[in-house]
Amino acid sequence: MATTRILIESTLGLDGQRFSTFWLDTPGADLPPADNRVLDVGPLRPAIDAFETTPLDPTQQTDIVRAAGEALWQSLCAHDNAQAALAPMLVPGAGDRQVRVDIHKLAVEAKTLPWEVLHKGGAGFLGPDLRVPILREVRAGGTPPSGLLPRDAPLPVLVIIAARDNDGRGEWAALRAAFAAQVASAPPAPQVLVLTVPALKAHIEAEGEAHVTVELVPPDLMALVARISAFGPRVAHLFCHGHAASGGLLEVDHAGTAFGADPVWLSTVDLATALEASTWVAVLNACSGAAVDPLAQGTVSLCERLVEEGLPIVVGMRAPINAAMVHRFAGAFMAQVLASVSQIHAAGSGTLDLAAGFSTASRALLAAHGLPPPMAAQRTRDWSLPVMMVGHRALRIDVVDTALSELEQERLLGELQALTEALANPVLIPTPALRQQVQGRIDEIRHLLGLA
Repeated sequence: MATTRILIESTLGLDGQRFSTFWLDTPGADLPPADNRVLDVGPLRPAIDAFETTPLDPTQQTDIVRAAGEALWQSLCAHDNAQAALAPMLVPGAGDRQVRVDIHKLAVEAKTLPWEVLHKGGAGFLGPDLRVPILREVRAGGTPPSGLLPRDAPLPVLVIIAARDNDGRGEWAALRAAFAAQVASAPPAPQVLVLTVPALKAHIEAEGEAHVTVELVPPDLMALVARISAFGPRVAHLFCHGHAASGGLLEVDHAGTAFGADPVWLSTVDLATALEASTWVAVLNACSGAAVDPLAQGTVSLCERLVEEGLPIVVGMRAPINAAMVHRFAGAFMAQVLASVSQIHAAGSGTLDLAAGFSTASRALLAAHGLPPPMAAQRTRDWSLPVMMVGHRALRIDVVDTALSELEQERLLGELQALTEALANPVLIPTPALRQQVQGRIDEIRHLLGLA
């Protein structure tokens, strides 16, 4: 895969003020050494502020979106390796490629920039026009969840639909279509737990889907966290209201809020406690889950903190977004997630890479305006609001038989990895007889785990 990495650091100046510097890298390419360049945000501000604040009418031509993307592109061109590092992203039909933006925890101003709209004059937007996914890479320190996928078990998927003043039917309809398509397709079938409010609970139950269980949202924070954790979702999708303040918060309705009770407020700590042991993909389909609030002294968004805690992939919104748009994104992205897991299930193992699926789901928002996609990309900003944050290391998923306990499966996988690495080192295993013995144990472990 061709990957261009934009690494943005935070530097403390002699005056005690922080400023950002950046460098560009293309893993596998022999780029010459080059110094970091200052990311001068000041000159970018007029174009970025116009993009963020100007009301946009899809029926009217405008240069506001393109100008913001072009300003960001030009800022990167100040680096000595810009031409060599960025050129692979511009080749038409080049196939599998992506841009990863790695921003230091304290480079807050750089985090607020809409990197998802990067635009090169004469080539177009990297995302919608050139089909290049733009991801934000997070320096994770937590322990990732187990990558074991039982061969004959369903895939546990959590859905929370509990947004004040929204009946949730649009969100559920989009997700339900994705689930139904997967049930009718290849395994694993989704096992869906929906936590919601009374009216939507009754609506979903009336549909009688065998793979769907519906419960009311627990009105107590600890009870909600415990229920999520006990279910152990591999995929978690939350549709509610989001806030960037206080490091990020999700506002979850329940049966009592209609009668004046307070909603359940989920913080980063609460979500990490509920999800970190099991969840591969979390989608915060709420406003501002990927936003940093500098005015509240915030440095890390809710999505970013979850990846720091070990979740491999977290998707959220950079800003407030229209409900109809998040519904459209919900269905498109869930379909991509389920299809990717199904492909790994069929192969027996694989890396969970949702970059292309994320790009496809984001482009799906362009179709809402009844315009040709290139024109919609120039006249609207909704397509640029979803943000995918990933850790440095991709999650490897291994399909295993379920006769062994999860603890025993983890132990065997660890032994398999150690022996495989040792077998590749002739210094550690120098003789043919010893190599044959180690290979025999590898084959035995793979048989026990049911690996292809």
